Amino acid sequence: MSVHQEVESFALQQFVILQSNYGFSPPQVRRKGWITWIDSIRGEIAVELEIDWREFDVFLLIVRAETGRLPKGYYISDGKRCRVHLLNLLREKEWGVDHVLVSQVRSGSSDPRRRDAASLQSKTAVYFRLLLSCINQILAEGERLFE
Repeated sequence: MSVHQEVESFALQQFVILQSNYGFSPPQVRRKGWITWIDSIRGEIAVELEIDWREFDVFLLIVRAETGRLPKGYYISDGKRCRVHLLNLLREKEWGVDHVLVSQVRSGSSDPRRRDAASLQSKTAVYFRLLLSCINQILAEGERLFE
């Protein structure tokens, strides 16, 4: 199995809890050039994992869905903010999350010289632990997250 396949497979496993416990759609995988996106939607909110193969890094974003679909724009769609990095959202909202996890995500920036699946899987796992620690607040706020 290639590094890409290993990381994508691991990431898809992380999405299972969103589907089974929170009613998100089955995750979808999209690939374009050096980027892979895996996303799952629940009503007006989507969770998107972006895997950047060139930088060898991952990012978790919260997305404002448009009629149950991903928006057309990246950060802005129909004149409104539509994506926010989870770490930026947590900083803006000042929710009481585990700051050790935040530190692990920040310090877990992948070394582009270390191109193994384990480094990306580790950062993905920490992102999902952080996400699950605040998923109820995210779902409660819904579209207000993007105002």
